[in-house]
Amino acid sequence: MILPDKWGQGALFSYSAAHGNCSCENALSARLCADRFGLIFDTETGCTLYVCVENLLDVVFSAVTSDLIEARIKLDSGEFDVTVLFVSENTILISSDYAIDVKLEFAGDVKSKKTKKCVCYSTDSESFALSSKKENGTITFGFSYGNEAEAICSAALEADFSAALSQRAEFYESLPKLRIPNDDIKKLYYKCASVLFGCTNSSEGIIKSSYITPSKGNMNAAYSFSSALCTLGMRHLSPDIARQTLESILASQASDGMISGRISSEEKSCDINPPVLAWCFWELYSVNGDKKMLSDAYLPLKKYIHYIVESRDINKNYLYEWQIGDSPEYGGIESTMDNSPRFDDGIILDSIDFTSYIANEAAHMSLIAEETGKHGEALYWNVMFERIKNSVNELLFDEDDKLYYDRAVVSNMFKKAKTSASFLPLFAGICENRHAMTLLKYLNSEDRFNRKYGIPSVSADSEDFGDNMWRGPMHPYMNYFIAKGLEKYEMHDKANEIKSKTLDAVMYEYLNSGTLFEYYSVDGTKTAASLPKKGFSPSPFIVGSNNVNIRDYALTAAVIVDMLFSKSKKIAKTNQK
Repeated sequence: MILPDKWGQGALFSYSAAHGNCSCENALSARLCADRFGLIFDTETGCTLYVCVENLLDVVFSAVTSDLIEARIKLDSGEFDVTVLFVSENTILISSDYAIDVKLEFAGDVKSKKTKKCVCYSTDSESFALSSKKENGTITFGFSYGNEAEAICSAALEADFSAALSQRAEFYESLPKLRIPNDDIKKLYYKCASVLFGCTNSSEGIIKSSYITPSKGNMNAAYSFSSALCTLGMRHLSPDIARQTLESILASQASDGMISGRISSEEKSCDINPPVLAWCFWELYSVNGDKKMLSDAYLPLKKYIHYIVESRDINKNYLYEWQIGDSPEYGGIESTMDNSPRFDDGIILDSIDFTSYIANEAAHMSLIAEETGKHGEALYWNVMFERIKNSVNELLFDEDDKLYYDRAVVSNMFKKAKTSASFLPLFAGICENRHAMTLLKYLNSEDRFNRKYGIPSVSADSEDFGDNMWRGPMHPYMNYFIAKGLEKYEMHDKANEIKSKTLDAVMYEYLNSGTLFEYYSVDGTKTAASLPKKGFSPSPFIVGSNNVNIRDYALTAAVIVDMLFSKSKKIAKTNQK
């Protein structure tokens, strides 16, 4: 086992529901500092914890995961070990064989009180505690958060730190191994795995089971699109957490069939997200073989798709429309392509991506129906799939440009924005073969969609192309979708090229910044951290900010894990021949 060892500003440090209770209400999460060995916590009162060592020469990290940091500090007097470990949802222990100090800084006013065992800090709404003990040449610090911070911190210091550390090491050792003889890839794999587990929360409120959130701090809730897609990676690591994530989303369904885009412990949003649940259930089934899971999910999934078909097809032409946001930065928020130029005009569109997602769901509903003995239902879904396919090719393919576009519902005119969404009919398997060949030409054109790190979100020859989110940068999950689509049309060389470029982009940034990102420079000319988001210029990293490229984004981690397992299986098959 080769654990990730790159320290990176904004990288996630968090407890996981895989180890014990981890609720949004009580859990503590942090991001790594840029300029010192420290953690910035996502708390109402800004709080930073950092390790102090006098006359420090260097720090060499041997492990930097989402819940474990192991480092060797170098001094004139020798080399010493420092370990930082999340031991519960709101408690961290820091241990060293050198006389380090651990300090706290607060961004606001706090009251402090020294007790026999701890130094306690409090505001009107939050409580923190810091304590330490020396034993057998080792100093250990405890830091806790919450109403019972003092008691929890004191108890943690009396626990067996070595046993807790061994359990965490055994957890990572127990994860499935990759058959890829490359140490950097193995480090990236464990980095992605630790991010997925670090973004796993416990059941809470209206969320009935454990689930993966795309990002702690920024998006700490379940999302019917992003959380579902996270299961594509998690199914290889913990099929049970993947199942619970999908089932928690289904359990939030309203009586009319709607499944909200965002589900928190207390409320649900009024919008929807791209439908991918049937596909994700089917992909999980390919790993766990749980036919009862498929059978139980079938009726809620059917009700969900019927809700969309009945409420999002204004002109009843088997083409589906997103609700449009009230500003250019959020015009396409339901589609998750928030600020794409597709939505600049603020008009209702028969949308190529929405329709492709529904077609893909219909195809997988047919598979689920067939697998669970509902043969007549399978025929129903096949008919829906064919009707969508025919409508897409008749109404959304522009014979002049040889490309799929959205079409305005009122004017019936194409919205000629050349974006990555134009290739999603490949993913859904609804392209006519002749159209698939013209799409391949676009994907092979270096002036348009064939760039260093894969497929830009906007064609490189467009006036809209730039560095802003969804207006140029590469989003790993979109590369992943399109590569999946190319495989359906036996275009394996191009699919492998796109997956390889995606891995290259994520690997390069990880090796240089220590983090995974939501989106990447498609040409590698700028760091991912410097890319603007919806027009906002990047500023120094701020925990929880919505105006920066998300660090340690679980959806990126998920597609990388799935790509790596696919690659590992191919190597294993080759070695068996």
